[in-house]
Amino acid sequence: MSGNSRGDGASWQVTADEMIAVVVAEYTEACTESRRIAARFALDGTVPHHRLGWVSLCWIYVHMIEEMARHAGHADILREQIDAATGD
Repeated sequence: MSGNSRGDGASWQVTADEMIAVVVAEYTEACTESRRIAARFALDGTVPHHRLGWVSLCWIYVHMIEEMARHAGHADILREQIDAATGD
């Protein structure tokens, strides 16, 4: 991939010659790193957020669930536009 979630490149842009296995491996690596970092904190432990002040690990988990749901919804919309069929 030409970037990553840290924003130090063109984040999550896949080149035409990349295989899906490479994309999945990078995603898996990012998830492993996130779990390693989160394991250091209690659910009510707080960390500074650049816009919101201090947020808890629990808040971060809920935010990430919301983001995953939002992006999964985006993917479903794109699939429906490509194959002209709606999902259940």
